[in-house]
Amino acid sequence: MFKAPIFFLAMIPVIFLQEAFAETITVTASHPLNIASALETAKDGDVIVVKPGVYHGPLVVNKSVKLIGEGMPVIDGENRGTVVRLEAPEVLFKGFKVINSGDILGNDDAGLVAKAPRCRIEECVFENVLFGVYLKRSPESTLKKNVFKGKTLDVARRGDLLRIWFSDGAVLEDNKTTGGRDAVLWFSRNLRVTGNEFTGGRYGLHFMYCRDAMVEKNRLIRNSVGAYLMYSSGLKLRENFISENRGPSGFGIGFKDMDGALVERNVIVNNRVGLFVDSSTQGSCRENLVAYNDIGLQIFPTARSNRFEQNNVVDNTEQVILDGQSAYTVNDWTGNFWSDYRGFDADRDGVGDVPHRPVKFFERLTDRSHALKIFFGSPSVHAIDFAAATFPVFQPSPKFSDERPLMDSVRLPVRAGGKTASWLWILISAALLSPLLVLFRL
Repeated sequence: MFKAPIFFLAMIPVIFLQEAFAETITVTASHPLNIASALETAKDGDVIVVKPGVYHGPLVVNKSVKLIGEGMPVIDGENRGTVVRLEAPEVLFKGFKVINSGDILGNDDAGLVAKAPRCRIEECVFENVLFGVYLKRSPESTLKKNVFKGKTLDVARRGDLLRIWFSDGAVLEDNKTTGGRDAVLWFSRNLRVTGNEFTGGRYGLHFMYCRDAMVEKNRLIRNSVGAYLMYSSGLKLRENFISENRGPSGFGIGFKDMDGALVERNVIVNNRVGLFVDSSTQGSCRENLVAYNDIGLQIFPTARSNRFEQNNVVDNTEQVILDGQSAYTVNDWTGNFWSDYRGFDADRDGVGDVPHRPVKFFERLTDRSHALKIFFGSPSVHAIDFAAATFPVFQPSPKFSDERPLMDSVRLPVRAGGKTASWLWILISAALLSPLLVLFRL
């Protein structure tokens, strides 16, 4: 029996010898040696450099090699099946354009399928593919700086441009997807999803049966649903920009049967519903901007023991909808900024002296009859709410109570558009405006 530390020390020279004897094989489009032939002659650890040109798929990588494209060589699947398969661990696939997978959903036709651990897919472009990259039992793999564009099909016929399945510890970083169905992450733990952009799909992000994922600094724009998180626990969403998700459900973020989620410092603007919560418990929603949505927050009575604090809830058509009276007492609303708060702060401590208890008669009418929403913003709505406030007998019970509403909005560290201003343009603008300033002084 050996001791583990001695064994690993003994392996170090072997690893260095493998790297020392690794070879570099070059493939060009005009040379008889194609990528498949290069793989046959390669050994684990070798580097295969592929020069510009068009190469035909399917391609099966069954050795632990580094496959590197120079000048973005194209691998064309010719609209049949899956274009590239990684079937060995620790493969690096970098710098390729993968196009034209098959279009059969039942076969999971994809640009690339990885079935081994610790693969890296970096700086590639996937176009006209049904599924984009499918990590299938490929733990600790990385997708970084890739661009995905799906086939031109109806949403129901599209595949998932990113599909992560039973792949613990996978990393998705700085990728862009457009025109797919979902980016779906299933049955995986300790995922890291950061700096990506998901547009033009059904669900920008779709989690199911995952644990302890970090979703940070992503942009989820113009999908049917920005992020839908289901049957998972310990997920953290931080500093994401979520906007213009306006499909039939149109959730910016949707929770279903979630436990212990953290939603922190996100910008959730101009969606049909900013945050939707159903059958979820022990969650924390804090320091978010929820603004200019049709509905700011929609909470079902099955959502319990959740805490909402230090959020900016600003100018949503309906700030909060609680579907069921029991939701009044089972969640904690403390210390949020409400743009429709009409209280005062006599002691100037930044906290309203009276609780925020939203009571709008017309909103209760629309909860019962959604067709009445067509009248939102009209003078008749203001008249109805004024009459209900003047004659309390008509006032409904409040939806919830924030006992310590904030008088000023919470300053958030997230930039709404994800972009910073150019100092060059600021200086140019100042130079152009300076003659006007001189004229005004004269």
